[in-house]
This record gives sequence, structure tokens and C-alpha cells, in this order.
Amino acid sequence: MFATRYLPFVGRLMIGLPFAMSGLSKLGAYSATIGMIGAVGLPFPPLAFAVAVAIELGGGLLLIAGYRVRYAAPALRCPPGKHIESDVEERPQLSGDEIVL
Repeated sequence: MFATRYLPFVGRLMIGLPFAMSGLSKLGAYSATIGMIGAVGLPFPPLAFAVAVAIELGGGLLLIAGYRVRYAAPALRCPPGKHIESDVEERPQLSGDEIVL
């Protein structure tokens, strides 16, 4: 009885809580987040900030509550900013002799 009643909520809580906390931390550090978004080179940093907070905080809370999970989960799958590769450094190519620790 316990597993079928409360385990889905525990699972949604464990998945949705990090997203909601990330959205709240963005709200708490507005200027720093806007600065980081602008440093990456995205146009309209305030708009990108609003979209990121809406998706992370709103989607996380919807997931925790279990409301419209089929729509919230795909939105959380690809958070904004994860596709930006302008600051990603290329890894050096290793030959077969080198040991990577």
C-alpha cells in the first residue's frame, strides 16, 4: 500500500526538487545570472533569464505537484543554455599510449 501510494510522489520530489531549487537560486542572484548569460553571448539576457526561471521553477513545481507531468517533464529535459558550446574547450586528442587518470 505504501509503495503504490507514496513512491511516485517521492520519485517526482527527487527529480523536481533540484530543478525548483535551481530556479529559486537564479531568482536570488538576478544580476549575477544576467551577467553570466550576457557573458556567454546570448541576446536579451533578461528574456533568457525569465525563460530559464519559468521552465526550471515552474516545471519543477509542476513535477513535484504531479500536475501536467506529461508536459512539464519534456520541458525540463532540455533546460535553456545547455546547447551553448561557445565556451566549451576542445579536449586534446590522446594517442593510445597515454594513460588518463
